Amino acid sequence: MKTSNLWFASLAAAVLVSTPALCAQDSNVAASGTGTAAKASVESRQPSVNNPRLSRGVSDLLKMQEKGIDKNVLRSYIENSPIAYQPTVEEIIYLHQQGLPDDLTTLMIHHGAQLRAQAPAPSPS
Repeated sequence: MKTSNLWFASLAAAVLVSTPALCAQDSNVAASGTGTAAKASVESRQPSVNNPRLSRGVSDLLKMQEKGIDKNVLRSYIENSPIAYQPTVEEIIYLHQQGLPDDLTTLMIHHGAQLRAQAPAPSPS
């Protein structure tokens, strides 16, 4: 009996801890009017071509592009970034769907490759 009570208490605590995050997610969806809360909750947990997990630096580029930052500024940002971009296929498709010019995506790929080539080789053990 004590074991089942402990299990139930643990389950209840887990639900209470996760509820604020789920409620915030649901209110964001309701405010944007983009769909049901359940659909958004599932989509946020499952990366896809329409909603990939974005690697380091990619979300910042999309934010700037969405705010109307000039393409030349984005180009300079990529060229001077310390980030070795390596976008996945899903990210490349998503960037295209979001309107990021393909030449900037190409620049990200090349810049990332250059930085990885410059990285010091691991020392032999």
